[in-house]
Amino acid sequence: MDLADAKDVLRRFLVPGADAASLLRALRPERRDYAEVFVQAAVEAAVATYEPAWNGGALGVRTTGAVDVELWGATTDELRSGDAPAGKSFAPEWRGAARYLRRGLTFHGFRFVDAAGHAVGGGSPEVDVRLTARLFSWLRYAELSADRVGLACAGSFEAAASALLKMTTGLHTERWVKGGAELARQYAELATLGTEQSPQLWFETHPFSPLRLKSLELFARSAPLAEFLGHMGAQVSAAELEREVRQIMAWMDPVLPRASAPEALRRFASFAGALVMLSDGTTDPEEGALLARIGTAELLGEVAEALRSGADALRRALAAAAAAALLLAPRTELVKLIEEVASMAMVTGGASEPERQVLHHAAELLRLEPGVVDAALARLGRGLD
Repeated sequence: MDLADAKDVLRRFLVPGADAASLLRALRPERRDYAEVFVQAAVEAAVATYEPAWNGGALGVRTTGAVDVELWGATTDELRSGDAPAGKSFAPEWRGAARYLRRGLTFHGFRFVDAAGHAVGGGSPEVDVRLTARLFSWLRYAELSADRVGLACAGSFEAAASALLKMTTGLHTERWVKGGAELARQYAELATLGTEQSPQLWFETHPFSPLRLKSLELFARSAPLAEFLGHMGAQVSAAELEREVRQIMAWMDPVLPRASAPEALRRFASFAGALVMLSDGTTDPEEGALLARIGTAELLGEVAEALRSGADALRRALAAAAAAALLLAPRTELVKLIEEVASMAMVTGGASEPERQVLHHAAELLRLEPGVVDAALARLGRGLD
């Protein structure tokens, strides 16, 4: 679709009496469309991010007061290099995310404008912060895959672990390299037992070294490697391997609290998310969809009841949830909660001042320093580079 065709499609939203919901549904991509836009390795992450938004009605078009639409385009290569047309509103995140887009494509940015040429609604293309986090996670898993290839080539965990120790620690004398496998196991175990993790790791492209060692040790005892090398006596099945590795790597991933999470953590995220959603006086459908993913139907019913009672009722419920969370969760999990609530504030393109105030209040209830909120917003707002 060229610029002229794209502009004709968008102008249909401006026709008096237009059914915006129907017009938007007609633009929904099919599964095969994701594969046409994203490189193969990123397709599943894109589907997992955008399909829930389509299914939950989180996407919308606001055209109140608009009389026309402005449109511009940039190729994948222009987005990757940062050479998109000057003055056109492609968010900085596009430069990092463009590495996961297929070459040879042109992407369109747009905005609806009033009679004076001022923007009146959404249109500037933003990269979903949830997709950004998923892509960082994918990069870390790709590193584990490379480690597995290295171990298969080396033929033994001892050789691979010694090489990894040399590379990550600089230790290369016989004293340290000898018995490197046992040192690696102890290093990995100590690093994952109650160690406070920096949230900065959630947006790193490489796994934390102890987690790499632990994942590699599991692979060394696994059925897939034994089958590849023609050995017998595997101790870890393929399913067990992947399950254990996911649990290890989840330590670096900022994920929404699910139904299996402690009730207090989900309650805190739900009430804090509701306060974020109401703080600027508007209710965005994307924020609502993200809030709906956190809690059970029963919990969302409590949130809705508190919403009807007003912001003070929400704050009281949030304080009660925070008190319970402090008893149940380590600091690492509390920081992760703030990160997830912050992602709701960022889902519409940036955190407003009222949303920031809610986030700082939530962090204070969890006895976290204000810098946790500022760092989370900064990470969520930057690109993949």
